[in-house]
Amino acid sequence: MRIVTLPAKGAIQVRVKNEALPSHRETELWYCNSPERLASVGPVFAGTLKPDAPTRMLYHHVNATKTPMVFKIQAVNDSDHTARVLVIPGDAPPQVDPIFAGYQAGDQFLRGWCASSGEIVEIPPRKSLPISLRKLSPEQTTSGLCMLRLLADGPGEVLVRADAVP
Repeated sequence: MRIVTLPAKGAIQVRVKNEALPSHRETELWYCNSPERLASVGPVFAGTLKPDAPTRMLYHHVNATKTPMVFKIQAVNDSDHTARVLVIPGDAPPQVDPIFAGYQAGDQFLRGWCASSGEIVEIPPRKSLPISLRKLSPEQTTSGLCMLRLLADGPGEVLVRADAVP
């Protein structure tokens, strides 16, 4: 798989709406850091979000190959209903220093988490949404910490998967 991006300019319209949700603490903690050093491309992690069962996800990986790779985490909605997922993100840009990458991700996450501030994203039926998409040069680290909560007004589950791709 090859990812191609093209520069574009222009106006876009975005609808923003504040929505107050009752606070729920995470009921699960997913570790996506085994192996920490990615020696090849392929699947890395998969977990299933259930409605109103908030999950905290930690990911931390180093590209241990000699070529660039893309590390992607995506939420996959395989149902016939739109999924709404609350995301409190913490995602550091790729770094050579793994400690600094983790610090940046944690700092971003904690600011949103302490303020109970996140984004509700909609995933249409049979579609996926990237949570993190990072191009890693050899020996670069990607690190992140996020809270994911599938809201109860949609499908019964959403798959969250992490993959390293060429």
